[in-house]
Amino acid sequence: MRKYIISIIIVSILLGPSLALADMGAPENMEEAKWFGERIVDGIPGAFKTAWQEGVYIFNRSWNWIWGVLKGIGNRLLSILGKEVEQRKPEVKEEFNKELKEMKEDVPKTTKSLWERLKDLVY
Repeated sequence: MRKYIISIIIVSILLGPSLALADMGAPENMEEAKWFGERIVDGIPGAFKTAWQEGVYIFNRSWNWIWGVLKGIGNRLLSILGKEVEQRKPEVKEEFNKELKEMKEDVPKTTKSLWERLKDLVY
């Protein structure tokens, strides 16, 4: 529905100046034709400018509304996830320290000297 209203507004903005001048009837001489053409040409940039401004206004309002909705959803998610993170923080720290200890014990066992690696490559 909104698309149709915007389309009607744009068409009326673009055709408005020429329709207003069309009420005068056909030009009777070259001077009237020149004046008629100048009025149409002068009205086109204004019509495009008005249509552009309306489009930007509608886009900004839509964007602000969408951004507000997304921001609200994001704040709710952060609130929920923040509580969950705080609850699991001690468990994660404990698990991290356990893994770190295991890695410190396993690293000396798994590392080989450079000479041993070269020997493995050759033989």
